[in-house]
Amino acid sequence: MTLYTLALFFHIVGALGLFAALVAERVSWSELRRAEDVRQARAALLTATRLSRVGLGSLLVLFGSGAYLMVSVWGPRPWLTVAMLSAVPLAGLSAAITLPSIAALRRGLVHQGNTLPEQFSSELRRPALMLSNYVRAAIVLAVVFLMTTKPGAGASLLTLMVAMALGIAVALGTRPATSVGKA
Repeated sequence: MTLYTLALFFHIVGALGLFAALVAERVSWSELRRAEDVRQARAALLTATRLSRVGLGSLLVLFGSGAYLMVSVWGPRPWLTVAMLSAVPLAGLSAAITLPSIAALRRGLVHQGNTLPEQFSSELRRPALMLSNYVRAAIVLAVVFLMTTKPGAGASLLTLMVAMALGIAVALGTRPATSVGKA
């Protein structure tokens, strides 16, 4: 076993972990929408919080191993540059939408009683939550495409832009439930 094969293994594990975290995040949003009381919502929110940590860890493994592979084997290539730059919208969407939503949901559950507050359900109905999730998943899929096909600069940028546009289109076509308790 070489350092290259070990780095490649961690790179693939990072990508799988990130995909798993994004899928599980989507499922946790559905669980939160179906929550009928504060206890159920807290349990689902705990899962979402843990998943954000798994996603961050996976992203760090993915980009750390990718940086090693780029420096030691591939060198600067257009598809690698675009793949590395994809960290900007991935982190930006998480920081601007997903993590603040988790914090707002957590704040919404810090009251006495077992009835879900309106603030909680209105936060869950924000279309930005699904937009963040679907666009981040599309970006990760685009990066896998770039790593597989290794296109030039123009095609690499086009791939990332098309993926983000498709993620937005899917998010806009996915309507969240209008109230908590409905799927």
